[in-house]
Amino acid sequence: MTAGIDFACVVIRVVSVATIKRSLIMADNMADTASRVSEHGRAVEEEGKHVADEMHGSMSDVKTRFKNMAHKCSDQAKHYAQQSYRYAADHSKHAKESTEGFVRDNPWYSLGIAAGVGVLCGLVMRSRGRCRCEEDARLSARG
Repeated sequence: MTAGIDFACVVIRVVSVATIKRSLIMADNMADTASRVSEHGRAVEEEGKHVADEMHGSMSDVKTRFKNMAHKCSDQAKHYAQQSYRYAADHSKHAKESTEGFVRDNPWYSLGIAAGVGVLCGLVMRSRGRCRCEEDARLSARG
C-alpha cells in the first residue's frame, strides 16, 4: 500500500513540477509579451507626438485659411449691405418725391385720404381697446 502512496506522491510531484514549469514558461512568455507591448506603446507614443506636431502645423494653416475666408466673406457682406443701403435710399427718395408731387398736385384728394386713414386707424384702435376692456371685465367678474 505504501508503494501505491509513494507512487501517487511521485506522480503528484511530477505533475506539480510540470505545472510549475508550464507556469514559469507562461510567466516568461507573458513578460516577453508585456515587454513587446511596452515597446510598441513607446513607438505609438512617439508616432503620436510626431502626428500631433504635424497636426499643429496643419491646424495653424487651417486657422489662417479660415481667417482669410471669414475676412473675405465679411468684406463681401459689407459690400452687399452698402449696395442695399444705397438701393433703399434711392428708392425711398424717389417715393418721397413722388408722394410730395402727388400731394402738391392734389391737395384735397390727399387730405381726404389722410382723414380716411385716420378714421380707420381710430376704429381699429378703439375696437382693440374694447376687446381688452371687455375681457378684463369678464376676468374680474369671475375672480
